[in-house]
Amino acid sequence: ADKGGEALTEESFSVRGVGKALLASSTRLQASQDGSKTGLQHSLFTHYLVSGLNGEAANETGVVTLEKLYRYVHEQVTNDRGDMTPVKWIGDQEGEFELGWLKPKAVLPEGLLEALKSTDKWSQLGAVCQLAEYLQDNDVELANMARQSLQQALQDEGLVVVAHRKIEAVLIVEKPVAEELQVEIFSEKPVGTVFQDSLNDGGKAPKMVMLPAGGFVMGSDRAEKQAFPQHIVTIKKSFLLGEKVVTFDEYDNFSRLTGRDLTEDYGWGRGDRPVVGVTWENCHEYVSWLSAATGKNYRLPSEAEWEYACRAGTTTLYSFGNDVGALGKHAWYLNNSDKKTQVVAAKSPNSWGLYDMHGNVWEWVEDCYHKNYNNAPADSSAWSQSHLGDCKKHVIRGGGWGVFDLKKLESTQRGAAYEKHNFLGFRIAKDL
Repeated sequence: ADKGGEALTEESFSVRGVGKALLASSTRLQASQDGSKTGLQHSLFTHYLVSGLNGEAANETGVVTLEKLYRYVHEQVTNDRGDMTPVKWIGDQEGEFELGWLKPKAVLPEGLLEALKSTDKWSQLGAVCQLAEYLQDNDVELANMARQSLQQALQDEGLVVVAHRKIEAVLIVEKPVAEELQVEIFSEKPVGTVFQDSLNDGGKAPKMVMLPAGGFVMGSDRAEKQAFPQHIVTIKKSFLLGEKVVTFDEYDNFSRLTGRDLTEDYGWGRGDRPVVGVTWENCHEYVSWLSAATGKNYRLPSEAEWEYACRAGTTTLYSFGNDVGALGKHAWYLNNSDKKTQVVAAKSPNSWGLYDMHGNVWEWVEDCYHKNYNNAPADSSAWSQSHLGDCKKHVIRGGGWGVFDLKKLESTQRGAAYEKHNFLGFRIAKDL
C-alpha cells in the first residue's frame, strides 16, 4: 500500500495474462535508494510503482499494462536519480499482462459541471442525462447514480423517458404525451419489469425481463482454468433476457408455423418443459423467426450477458449466496430432477426475476468456445474466432438436470458443445 494513500487490494484490479514477471528497483550493481533523500515516505521505486498502479501509467481506457507500468517507473526513477535503473524480467508469458482499473478517473466535458449547478431545471435535466451517458464508459457506479437522479428529477417534473421507434429517438416528454404516443416508458420501469411482445399472428412471444446497464467482475478467482482470469465487463446498455428458457410450447409453435418437424422430447413430455435437442443453429433460426414475427431484435445472449444476468448483482458462488444447502430451492440437478427436465419456473428465481439460471438445462449462448478468458472482450459483446476461438463449438452455461458435481451449477461455470443434447436448451435476449 502507498503509505500516503489507499491500500491496493486484489479487488482493485482485473488481471489478464498468465506467467511470471519481476520488476526490480535497480540493477544488481546499483543500490536501491530509500525515500529519505527525496522527501518521500518510502523508496523512490515503490513510490512510482504505486503511483503507476494508481492510474498514472494507465492508457486512455484506464488499463495499466505491465509494459506501460515499467516504462513509467523507469522514466520517473531515472529522471530523479541517474544512479538507479529499474529492470524488468518476464518468463513463461501467455498474453499481455494487463491490470484493468475498476474506476478510471473521468474527465467531465467542458461546461457540464456548470450545467449541473444551473438553477434552470431543464438545463439540469439535460446535464444529468448527458452525465449518465458520458460516465457509462468511465465509471459505471456514478453513471447509475446519475440515472437515478435523472429519474427522480423527471418524476418531480411529471416527465418520463420514452423510446419513439418511428423516429428512432429517445425523448423526454410529459407523461400524458407519452401515453398518447403509445410508446414504451422506460424511466418508470425498474429492474425485473416483464415485457411480452405480440406475434404478427396474434400469439405471444416469450416473456422478457428488463436488466440494467452496469458492470461486474466476470470469471472465478478459484483454480478453474476455463473461468480464468477474472476481468471487468461493462454492460453499456440495458437489455432484455428471457424470464425462462424457451419451452416446448413456444418452440413447437415456431416449428408448426415454419413447417418443421417437432423436436424430440425423449419421452419426458412437452408443454412448459424446456425445449431440448436443439442445435446452436436451431436457436438462431428461432430468434430470426421471432424477430420477423414481432418487428423487434431478438438474439442469443452473449456469455458475458448471461453471467451478468445470472449473478444479478451478486459476487457469491450462486445468485442466492454461498450456501450449497439452499441449492434445491433454486435448481434442478441429478439428485432432485428424476433424471430428466422439469417444468420451467418451478424453483425460486434470482433477485432479477430470472428462473432456472442454475440447473434444469444447460443454455446455448452466442460465443465461440475459448479455453480461458485471456484477451476476452471488456464489453458485453459475444466473443468470436479472435484469439484462438473454436467456432465449431459454442459456450453453454448454467448446468443441467444431470449435474452431479454441484460446483458445475455455480454462476461462473461454463462448458462447450457442438451438437444437440437432451440436457441442452436456450434462453433468448432482446435489444431495447
